[in-house]
Amino acid sequence: MELNDLLSKTKKIDEYINLNNTQITKNERVLLKAAKLPEEVWEFYNELLKSLNFARKQKWEYSKEELEKELMDVLITTLVLANELEIDVEKQLTKKLDIIFERFNLN
Repeated sequence: MELNDLLSKTKKIDEYINLNNTQITKNERVLLKAAKLPEEVWEFYNELLKSLNFARKQKWEYSKEELEKELMDVLITTLVLANELEIDVEKQLTKKLDIIFERFNLN
């Protein structure tokens, strides 16, 4: 999937969330979406702990598929939030990658 396709799909998710939350303000929508991010990170972290055998085996069973799904939830939630904040993801990602490449002399 190309970045533009990914951004288009996450924009549709953002629009769906907004359509179903018309009773709240823009600031409340930002907080709603921002609050979802740590939840998704925590779910990914739990799957990561399982993958590294740091979880009690009798409680949780590791699945690479679940780990991948949870990490994608983090990415999608981040992109939905970026859309709400009107961040140009492609532009800002390019700028940030350029900074990282320069910092570590990766050019």
